[in-house]
Amino acid sequence: GGIGNSPPINVSMATLNILADHFPERLHRCFMVDAPAYFSVLWTALYPFIDPVTKKKVAFISSAEWRKRMEALKQQKQQGEGGAQDTPAVALPSGPAADFVPYWQVYDTAYDESAYRKLLHTVGWK
Repeated sequence: GGIGNSPPINVSMATLNILADHFPERLHRCFMVDAPAYFSVLWTALYPFIDPVTKKKVAFISSAEWRKRMEALKQQKQQGEGGAQDTPAVALPSGPAADFVPYWQVYDTAYDESAYRKLLHTVGWK
């Protein structure tokens, strides 16, 4: 693993060109959840070459930060129902990251192989 196994920049640029030429405006939103630290180097290098519309669709998500935020929102809601409000208000994220809210519950759920197999069976996978 690590940055030594990353593709050369020209390969990354060629991949970006293929995606831009053959799949224009197909991306609704891209969530990069817990991207490794070395990814920021690649992202910084490629960022100037990415279409501005596409850049706005990418959101970097830290699951640890989201877990804290969602727990704080849950506590805030419970306090609001009970009448006590001695903690500062917690805001939902804005921008592209805001679209991750509906996915969080699924993302933060432990993997259950039997439930997954049942789901595959119901959609016709064997």
